[in-house]
Amino acid sequence: MENKKHILVWCFIAVVGIALTAGGLFGVWLQGLFYEGGFSVAATIGEVRAAFTWPTAFTTAGSLVVAAVILASPLTSLWPASRRYIAFLTFALLVLATCTVCGHYAGSRVASILH
Repeated sequence: MENKKHILVWCFIAVVGIALTAGGLFGVWLQGLFYEGGFSVAATIGEVRAAFTWPTAFTTAGSLVVAAVILASPLTSLWPASRRYIAFLTFALLVLATCTVCGHYAGSRVASILH
C-alpha cells in the first residue's frame, strides 16, 4: 500500500510538471496576442518583465520536474537506463521545438507592429 501511495505521489508530480511546462509554453505563445496591438504605454517595466519572465520560469520549472520524474522516479525505475535517457532526450527536444514554434509564432504576430 505504501508503494502505491509513493507511485501516486510521483504521478501527481509528473502531472504538475507537465502542467507547468504547458502553461509556460502557452505563455510564450500568448506573448504574440498580448503585444499584437502594440506595446501599451501604460505598462510598467515590472509588468513587461513579468510578461517575459513568468512563461520562462514556468517552462523551465516544469521541464526540470518532468526530467526528474523521467530520470529518477519509481515510475521509470524498471526501465533500462538507455530507455530513460531516450525518453528524457525526446522530452527535451519536444520542449525545445515547441518553444521555438511558440516563440516564432509570437514573434511573427508582434513583427507587424515593428515595421
